[in-house]
Amino acid sequence: MEKKSKKIWFHFTVNLSIVIVVLCISGIGSLFFITEKHINEEIRTRARSYFYSVLITRKWNAVHNGVYVLKKKGMEPNRFVIEPDLRSADGKIYTLKNPSVMTIEISQLTETEGLFSYKLRSLKPINPANTPDEFETMALVSFDHGTEESFQKMKRGDKTEYRYMAPLPVTEECMKCHGVQGYKPGEIRGGISVTFDITALEKNLSYTKSLIIILGILSLMITAGVFMVSVKKLKQSIDDSNKEIERLAVTDELTGLYNRRYFFRKLDEEFERTRRYGQTLSLIITDIDNFKSYNDRYGHQAGDTILREVAGFIKKSCRETDTPARYGGEEFTIILPSTTREGSSAMAEKLRHKVSECEISGFDFKVTVSIGISVLTPEDAYSPTTLIYDADSALSRAKDEGKNRIVIAM
Repeated sequence: MEKKSKKIWFHFTVNLSIVIVVLCISGIGSLFFITEKHINEEIRTRARSYFYSVLITRKWNAVHNGVYVLKKKGMEPNRFVIEPDLRSADGKIYTLKNPSVMTIEISQLTETEGLFSYKLRSLKPINPANTPDEFETMALVSFDHGTEESFQKMKRGDKTEYRYMAPLPVTEECMKCHGVQGYKPGEIRGGISVTFDITALEKNLSYTKSLIIILGILSLMITAGVFMVSVKKLKQSIDDSNKEIERLAVTDELTGLYNRRYFFRKLDEEFERTRRYGQTLSLIITDIDNFKSYNDRYGHQAGDTILREVAGFIKKSCRETDTPARYGGEEFTIILPSTTREGSSAMAEKLRHKVSECEISGFDFKVTVSIGISVLTPEDAYSPTTLIYDADSALSRAKDEGKNRIVIAM
């Protein structure tokens, strides 16, 4: 039974430990996923804001059919625009900055400032400088199939860059320059490719992941510790409860001695052991003299007190190997393993004397007991039933012969 209980607790502990570990790992994994998703969304939102700021700036330029700026020394005219320069009445020369040129020059400025860079890219570029690379080519092809945006993380030395690209649709303002390429309003003629440094964000993400792992391991260790302590306490509580249930199942509630059912089970066990090893076995049956008259005269409360007092004397008189039990009513039994006639007789006389000499608590009368003894030797052809019968018969003789005495079955 104990082995089976240990096995059950072992499987319970292992299975619950697996559940806790799986839940912790799932929690850490979910936190990983949520954190990374949150940071990636933040990066993508930043990329979109860059893209739309460029898009709005180009649209403003295109609505005004380009913007003329004072042509400074060394400023090259836009070779893709027919007659880009314009002379004013005061002799100053202004050159046209169309959306494409403006986009390039602003990108150079943001890149110089260390903010971000962006490029115009097309599968059919007017300017060869706008020829797409591998990522941009794949993005542009996907735009033709309905994809709204493309993005990629890329390592460049010890830095990590984020690349984002969204389509650039043809508008009426674009037709002035790109109508010759066969585009129509609404078609995708290219895209704007945005690139910016996310090294710091990636380091923060890596730090956050490490922190999650450390906290996860600490949480797992704390949870495991609390779990083991709780399981240990639970097991101890259940074991104590089981022991108490087992004790109650074999114990007489009033006297605290073993009950009648346990007596018969224990007698069978001791009988088999005695036969196996060729030893002797003694059985004592004790009966309180005149118990009914005590009950009738003083009430059942007095009777219960007498039973408890006598049971206490019996328990004190027994060895650890003996089994005292309440047989029924005012009768008690004691199983004495490896005990001869002389030994059981001496023990019975000691018990009889103690009972007769002691006063019952709260009452002014003394109680006596009659005792019957039967002894099983290796030569006897006895059975447990015979042993009980002989002891009971000896008890009846003790009663008949005047009570307060001991009789040993012959």
